[in-house]
Amino acid sequence: PAFLKIIHGFCHQPKMHKGAARLHDALIQLGAQGTPAHYASLLRRCGNAKVVSDGRLVHAHIIKSGLDRDRFVRNLLIQMYGDCGSLEDARAVFDRIRRRNLFSWNIMIVAYAQNGQLQDARSVFEEMPQRDVVS
Repeated sequence: PAFLKIIHGFCHQPKMHKGAARLHDALIQLGAQGTPAHYASLLRRCGNAKVVSDGRLVHAHIIKSGLDRDRFVRNLLIQMYGDCGSLEDARAVFDRIRRRNLFSWNIMIVAYAQNGQLQDARSVFEEMPQRDVVS
């Protein structure tokens, strides 16, 4: 749909992350719903810009859309919150994933490690049901 292209364009302009989130807010109020790929673009932009307030706004829309149960979307939420330094939010999303995959575990470990929480990163690593050299 056209509105996704508009939001995608906003997301790829420097310093436009807040404009994209506000545009998204207006579109949701009009009844437009996003896809996991649409939310992925917004979440990545919020994480890259380290703007947790906009990330939380996008997260709220994800919940309203029902996509908050999608593991792909949850993994992106963990990553965004980790990139923004909001480890409590990242962990809360991680804890709500019933069937975590390798990406879920690794994203949570990286979130802790990037933010200097090496003991927490190690704890999550030790909780992983399947570990290998790459993990």
